[in-house]
Amino acid sequence: MRAQNAIFGSSAAISESPKDADITTQTLQHGDLVVFGSDGVWDNISPMETLNILTPIMEKKGYWSQGRVIAEALRPSKQTSKQEAEYLEQVPADLAYAVMKASKLAGMDTRRDGPFAKEVQRYYPRENWHGGKHDDVAVIVVLVIRDGAEAPVKAKL
Repeated sequence: MRAQNAIFGSSAAISESPKDADITTQTLQHGDLVVFGSDGVWDNISPMETLNILTPIMEKKGYWSQGRVIAEALRPSKQTSKQEAEYLEQVPADLAYAVMKASKLAGMDTRRDGPFAKEVQRYYPRENWHGGKHDDVAVIVVLVIRDGAEAPVKAKL
């Protein structure tokens, strides 16, 4: 970044600090799935495509059925084995990997116009942009599981 700034000028136009972050409050419920992604994700796959990636994985694992949460499948109990609990803990990582892989592949696809390409075509038609957008990809997936404890959880991302 410093080398680019020396060549192209000030970093003010190309960087942001934590104080520039958007802060929102959301109410989550048991079974909610939250996907955080960098622009490398959302420039290449749409929210609907993301849902189409996540749904078959969640249904195959037995946590969703026809787009609905199977609440008891996500709620660990005293009878839940250590292996079952570890399997459940691995689910967000599996989902994040699937989203990351899809967005990376879409970013390298020269024939598929993702959200970024569609926006460029809409607002800058003379640019003639087609295909994906090569970019870094970061994904965090959170699967909300209520285990009976009534403690509010606060997080600042």
